[in-house]
Amino acid sequence: MARVLVVDDHRDSRELMAVMLETAGHQTVLVGDGDEAIAALREGPVDVALVDIFLPVRNGIEVIREIRRDFPRVKIVAVSAGWGPETLPGREQYCDLGVLSRARDLGAEGALPKPLSQDALLALVDGLTD
Repeated sequence: MARVLVVDDHRDSRELMAVMLETAGHQTVLVGDGDEAIAALREGPVDVALVDIFLPVRNGIEVIREIRRDFPRVKIVAVSAGWGPETLPGREQYCDLGVLSRARDLGAEGALPKPLSQDALLALVDGLTD
């Protein structure tokens, strides 16, 4: 089974993903922002990083770039609920689920929209670690 880093600033989302993954036998490491994610990767290896796009400190796109550069063997899955311009004034470039496509262009092997389906999450993680 895989060791999975879950990067999400919403504790409930992190914990839900952990339950989904651990129920299937995966190990999880949970962090709440991009700096914590990079620190966790430096502490020990993971097979897959689930990275929320909208994070405090540094956004998920920046985290994906850094993981791809410094930890090239880690498989990356971008996760996002998407947002409308009315909720992110001045940040329209991050609106809608097009950010997931951008994350894939930057090196993420997969992308999942929130709310997550356990079946889709496990199929993607299992497919990346077989």
